[in-house]
Amino acid sequence: MRIVSAHVGTIPISSSMRNAYIDFSRMDCTILALVSDVVVDGKPLVGYGFNSNGRYNATAILNERVLPRLRNAAPDELLDEHGALSPPERGRS
Repeated sequence: MRIVSAHVGTIPISSSMRNAYIDFSRMDCTILALVSDVVVDGKPLVGYGFNSNGRYNATAILNERVLPRLRNAAPDELLDEHGALSPPERGRS
């Protein structure tokens, strides 16, 4: 399986919830869709995710650091000995 495209965005939480420490109306969240080359029922398999909420979204880190490495990795470099997704830490194999 290869990731053929990644779509990243930032969305506002826009909730009226708040407490003494957090005002959710001013926070945002990063959303992500990874499109693979796997086809299921005639459509590409897509994985969706989002980061935990907070005022510091991860959009720039994903676009500038994580996704380029993921796109450039050979598929077998991302799998552990059982075939599960498990990229090694930098400097380790």
